Amino acid sequence: MTAINTRNIQTLFIPNRGEIAVRIIRSARQFGISTVVMLTHKEQYTLPAQLADAVALVPDGTPEKNYLNIPLIMACARQHHADALHPGYGYLSENEALALACRAEGVVFVGPSPEHLRCMGDKMQARQIARMAGVPLLPSLEGTPDELLEQNHALSYPILIKAAMGGGGKGMTIAHHSGEWESAICKAASQGERYFGHATVYAEQLLVGARHIEVQLLGDQHGNCIHLFDRECSVQRRYQKIIEEAPAPRLSNQQRDRITSDALRIARQLGYYSAGTIEFLLDANGQHYFLEMNTRIQVEHPVTELVTGTDLVALQLQVAMGQELPFSQQEVVCRGHAIESRLYAEDPHHDFRPSPGKIMVAEFPRSGRVEAFFNGPVEILPQFDPMMAKIIHHADTREKALALHLEALRDTHLIGIGHNIPFLIDILEHPDFVSGAIATDWLPRSGILQQEPGLKLPDPAVAAYLWHKKQSAQQSVGWSSMGYWRMIPEVVVTWNQNRIYIQFRELDGRIHFGVGDLSHSLVAVQKDGNRMVLDLDGEKETVVCHAGADHFQVSWQGTTYVLTPSDWLQSYEPQIGKALMAGDQLQAPMPGTILNIPVKPGDAVERGDLLLVLEAMKMENHLTAWKAGVVEEIHAQKGENVKVNQILLTIL
Repeated sequence: MTAINTRNIQTLFIPNRGEIAVRIIRSARQFGISTVVMLTHKEQYTLPAQLADAVALVPDGTPEKNYLNIPLIMACARQHHADALHPGYGYLSENEALALACRAEGVVFVGPSPEHLRCMGDKMQARQIARMAGVPLLPSLEGTPDELLEQNHALSYPILIKAAMGGGGKGMTIAHHSGEWESAICKAASQGERYFGHATVYAEQLLVGARHIEVQLLGDQHGNCIHLFDRECSVQRRYQKIIEEAPAPRLSNQQRDRITSDALRIARQLGYYSAGTIEFLLDANGQHYFLEMNTRIQVEHPVTELVTGTDLVALQLQVAMGQELPFSQQEVVCRGHAIESRLYAEDPHHDFRPSPGKIMVAEFPRSGRVEAFFNGPVEILPQFDPMMAKIIHHADTREKALALHLEALRDTHLIGIGHNIPFLIDILEHPDFVSGAIATDWLPRSGILQQEPGLKLPDPAVAAYLWHKKQSAQQSVGWSSMGYWRMIPEVVVTWNQNRIYIQFRELDGRIHFGVGDLSHSLVAVQKDGNRMVLDLDGEKETVVCHAGADHFQVSWQGTTYVLTPSDWLQSYEPQIGKALMAGDQLQAPMPGTILNIPVKPGDAVERGDLLLVLEAMKMENHLTAWKAGVVEEIHAQKGENVKVNQILLTIL
């Protein structure tokens, strides 16, 4: 074991971005530690920059140029006189070379020792340590890619091939039969070389229908090591977690005791300190098998914090300063249940395609715990991970936590990019998830990914759009906008590649509307910034909206609907043809007074030429030609008060 560091940390350097940088800054404040966060130029307006005491700006571009650049990181740490470094998760958080660079320069690495990072970062070596600790392992094959090619007969299919230095779901491929064996090995080796600098791989029996259970560990430099119970992480896409819970549901006390005891055996075999996680697979018979160890703080750590009442980042800092753990194993109590969802900028129904871009409006729920790196407009950059935020809820029971969590997701509004909130809601409402009957391969076979987005435009979205169009018309300096609002009983929008024809009337201070009939009534709207509270059919509905130059976006119940208004005249053509013209005749669309008739019988006109100006409700409405032709007869005169549907003019 290395010498115990007993000095206090003065300045903490954080070579990471996103919500974990915010999380570290907030915990460091508890100790009066000054923080310096490393950010690219495009990220200098995000929350980490606002909360840190100083910012080290580094070049934009791919992570290799910034967050994976050890010489650059250490140069920034020196420049800001940092005496400690917290790597967060991802990037170089489990990189031995970074920890060694810190040791060489006398900078405290807030994490385990370089030796721990090395031996547990190599998955084959980690398996050997688990074997020495007497922890169950799945059958496997180890060796070079060439050696593995000759040993496929030793395992039955399907077989999982992993990069030995992999992590985060990368460097993993499945061979379902012998015909895929060679290509799967080559693919895993190639990804291992590309992402982690090592082409070494190993093969493991794929456990079909297994659950992913992990145990949170915490050790100090004085030999103390405890667990903080378990988490369920079985809801995954591409081997990456989406939703996590603590404690794991449907886990008996005996199973929990065996898994946590085995996790501690591995940690004590190492003499491990700092926060770490041992991950297991649990088969249908309740037997668990060691999977790997993560030697860092994890994305899902908040669920453990909420059920145990701890601050894992603060505890990491205490351990790094040489302090003993402030409590014993007997004092750690698990209370209630916590659920976390990861919000990604991606399209789940198109192979989880990333959707970077500009978030114009961001409103997070008013309940629960939100961890994000922004609280307003922000650009989601394409070169980084698509995770934007996490939402976490805790309650006395799993049922209550789930209900709170669903309500909060529906009250989360991210407008401007594609996101996975509706997908998360579908998962959380699925009967299998509600009962806890899930496994790592559950999502692909649940049917959720095959569901098409709803084809019906919800009434609150339609109501918000109509109210917006009315307000735009009232605020317009032109005459035609208000006139069109009054005289045209239909608007057309494009949504989900479909043209939607919305009928409406404004009567008695209400907007009566519907798609096909006037079946709904919008009474009033309370507006606070982008948020609207609609009085719709006697019920209160909350939406969040953003009007762009050529589209209107409205978020309701966690889903964003992008409405593209069709061209005004194109939208009105059906109604102009049906309601305002009878054959070749122009009818008055509303009662009013004729202010001007700039044409006379015999005049040739083109489509769009002004025919007549009609005043109604203190607004001048310009009525134009709906076709090319010749003015045959004028049936009204200037100054005349006309009635609705009165014939005004004939064009042949």
